[in-house]
Amino acid sequence: MCRERGFLLPAAVFLLVVLAGLAAFLLRVGATAQQGAALDVQGARAYQAARAGIELGLFQVQRNNACTASQTVPLPVGLNGFSVTLTCSATAFQEGGNARALYLLVSTASYGTVASSDFVERQIVATTER
Repeated sequence: MCRERGFLLPAAVFLLVVLAGLAAFLLRVGATAQQGAALDVQGARAYQAARAGIELGLFQVQRNNACTASQTVPLPVGLNGFSVTLTCSATAFQEGGNARALYLLVSTASYGTVASSDFVERQIVATTER
């Protein structure tokens, strides 16, 4: 009489469990990589939105001699969902007997809410003289 009958069944179940665990792990890694790539893209878009704010501030200071303490920046259609806040502060000084001003511009672009997994924020600081 042979008592070795069915000894492959536990090995097959073990192999299936290990393969299922490996597949779940690979799916999780793939999803995490995809989310990271999406956040990279949103970060680049946030940088461009913040840069648009700085460019608006530089235009206002250099062309219009205007420095608004805080303002919301209108964005082009490609940056829907982002909000940009531009702040400007001026410091007056004398240079060679001429009155000059040094302007500090801070542009902060954000997308989403702070506690969410898709939140992205970028800030750019620039100084200019007029």
